[in-house]
Amino acid sequence: MNRNGQTLREFATFNDLKIANFFRKKEIHKYTWSARGTKTIIDYIIVKRRLKNLVQDIKIFWGSDTGSYHFLVTSRINLLSRWKQKSNNSKLVNEFVYKVYLLQEESIQRLYQQRLAKNLSEYPRASTIDKEWENIKIAIKKAANKAIGTKKKYRRKKGLRIRNEIKNAIENKRRA
Repeated sequence: MNRNGQTLREFATFNDLKIANFFRKKEIHKYTWSARGTKTIIDYIIVKRRLKNLVQDIKIFWGSDTGSYHFLVTSRINLLSRWKQKSNNSKLVNEFVYKVYLLQEESIQRLYQQRLAKNLSEYPRASTIDKEWENIKIAIKKAANKAIGTKKKYRRKKGLRIRNEIKNAIENKRRA
């Protein structure tokens, strides 16, 4: 441990923090920095001491090319139930979104605008602002359904996902 390590330890002690990087791992899986044949642990996960039991695991990703000699450090944390978002699972099953990207084509833009104008003209002026907003919302939804349509909402899976573009960029950098 050098002077910086000692300063970090004093900082953590003074602020009631816990340095959570020390799990039972092989030595090779603990290093977060490597250069010129030297390997050290210089990147840390730091949490409040009262939350230290929530940290389940820490991983070092060697394959992640971040453009430096540092390796990506991730942590798996078990959230308390009061921190988790409450959602209605029935909404998640059949959730649809509009194909907005189709509006980039001029012909579809014109079609949407024509249908929206037609739908708006069908509704008379409402007496209250709330009723007026409801009419506008219904007209927009009808026009969007007819002109651009809907698709099932795409949900990403949890975890790290690297797109092909990023993989190609990493491969080109390695070759260079």
